[in-house]
Amino acid sequence: MTQTPRGASARQFVRALQADGFVLQRVRGSHRIFRHADSRRVVVAYHQLGDTFPVGTLRAMIRDVGWQDADLRRLGLIEQRPQQASGFSETHRGVLSSTGLCGRFC
Repeated sequence: MTQTPRGASARQFVRALQADGFVLQRVRGSHRIFRHADSRRVVVAYHQLGDTFPVGTLRAMIRDVGWQDADLRRLGLIEQRPQQASGFSETHRGVLSSTGLCGRFC
């Protein structure tokens, strides 16, 4: 399941859309319709660029756009994943590497 960015503003989301190749097609009231060259379409409703979206609304827009976690990271909507530790401390790695087991466990 795709992570949902928390607290994303309309400005951040619109910039991410534009960076991914979406262009503003038309506006009707507070609804902005963005379209991509490959015919994807998303409706973004906001009043001010500083407005944040409710989680369900943001999740639906991300689904409409077709973004996955990698796309959200690339566009800066969610943070990069921290490097995962293998669970072994440096002392254990030294012991395991000297015994030749580090290739399997580290």
